[in-house]
Amino acid sequence: MDSSLVCLTCGASGERNFSNNDLGELVCNLCGTQSFQQSRNETQEQDDAIGTNNMVKRKMEIRKRKGRKQIKEKEERHLVTLDNCLHVSQRMLHMQAQALSSLVQDPDLPTTVQELWFHFLRMWDVAGSRPLLNVYLEHSQTRGADTSRLEESGYESEWNFHLKGTTNASVFSKFRYRDHLGLLYLACRIRQLGVCTGDLFFWVQTGQIPFSNLLAQLPHELQESVDPVRRYFGGTTNHTLVSASAIAMHSNYLHHHLDLKLPAFNAGLAAMNICRAFRFPDVVRTYCMHFLAKFPPSPSETLEKLPQLHHYIPCELDVVAAIIVAVKLTPGWNVWSYQDTDEMVHMFPDVDNVARAIKRKHIPLFADLCKRNMGARATLPPGFEAHVDELRRLGQDRRDVSGAYATNTVAAFAPLYDEAGVPSEPPPDDAADVNAFYPIKRGTLDAGHGAMHGPLEHLMDAVAKYMDLPPGVVQEAVEDAETRIDKRYTF
Repeated sequence: MDSSLVCLTCGASGERNFSNNDLGELVCNLCGTQSFQQSRNETQEQDDAIGTNNMVKRKMEIRKRKGRKQIKEKEERHLVTLDNCLHVSQRMLHMQAQALSSLVQDPDLPTTVQELWFHFLRMWDVAGSRPLLNVYLEHSQTRGADTSRLEESGYESEWNFHLKGTTNASVFSKFRYRDHLGLLYLACRIRQLGVCTGDLFFWVQTGQIPFSNLLAQLPHELQESVDPVRRYFGGTTNHTLVSASAIAMHSNYLHHHLDLKLPAFNAGLAAMNICRAFRFPDVVRTYCMHFLAKFPPSPSETLEKLPQLHHYIPCELDVVAAIIVAVKLTPGWNVWSYQDTDEMVHMFPDVDNVARAIKRKHIPLFADLCKRNMGARATLPPGFEAHVDELRRLGQDRRDVSGAYATNTVAAFAPLYDEAGVPSEPPPDDAADVNAFYPIKRGTLDAGHGAMHGPLEHLMDAVAKYMDLPPGVVQEAVEDAETRIDKRYTF
């Protein structure tokens, strides 16, 4: 159908009443209105403008009016109280003491640990520099909120919950979860069980003493009571953070502040356990006991001075040195061989006997380390090739030279007699004695290549790995023990 043009202003209709302007728009000739586009859109014929063929049916959806959101009430956090924290600590310490008592076959050990625990609480009340609850609050993620809630509730209003610990070891202001191991070690020292820090480290490493995830084994009510300070109890603590040095540090700290007087370290039992672990012959054990009787370990009333950075128990180092010296005194120790090649079964087996793969991201660093160090180790000392050539030349010489260097045995080994005719030892000489039966070489740590031979180095590394000690610390202890044997034979 044709559409008719109608002006909305004056009502003129028909194409004769419209003309085009300069912009190409239709303009009414009567009134000059330029709203043709609007007029055309609104004056189409009925079938074009409001026809039923092009109508789109739209259904209005009636949405139900939502109700008001209900605000969830926040669950109130448990109030961190000292009673709950101490209750959980006591339960965990008792479980660890029971596990240790089954390992060392001492049923009275938990009782000793309990007495030490209550003695610790009394000493903290007397000498502690801050409230014991602050030790637990330090591990809360919302410490400010928990502290304010304690102050608002009026819980122990005389306490200052804002006091923090100090790094000064002479101030009694710290008690960490790892201090439980320090209490266990002190209890073993009181019971004279001969347990070393390396033994506790091994038992924690293998899970025989529960440590890293012990809180999850407690009842749910106890876990909820200390939920704000869950991090204190080792919920996210990796068991690799425990080492023999760390146990010695905590033991030394508690021993100093608890004012304990420990009995002598049972060096004989500790040495016997180590000898059994390595399956040494009985003669090694005999020599070790003689050496410990001749040169007893360092006094045990004080474990170590507090300012030390690396903490090791001195009496344990003396036992290790005595064992290595006893092995060196045994004839033919460097050619020992065992009939069976199976893994040694002992009280404290090796935990690092499985090779661990290097992570991919660490391979470049490991390769660089090898390039820097392997070259220095492979470098031969100066004069080594000339020494080898000299040995080869002497080996090829078939002439009889026995008379050239043979010594007079009577003159060389003639004993000295006193006035009574009793043989006596020669007086000590400051000069180097070339007839030393026991070779001792000092300063091997400072030397680039060292002066130890293969069997001795292997022995020191094995004992150091067993005790979780650095090989250098073991070597220094052995050198000190050798110096005490006879200072004349020090090169």
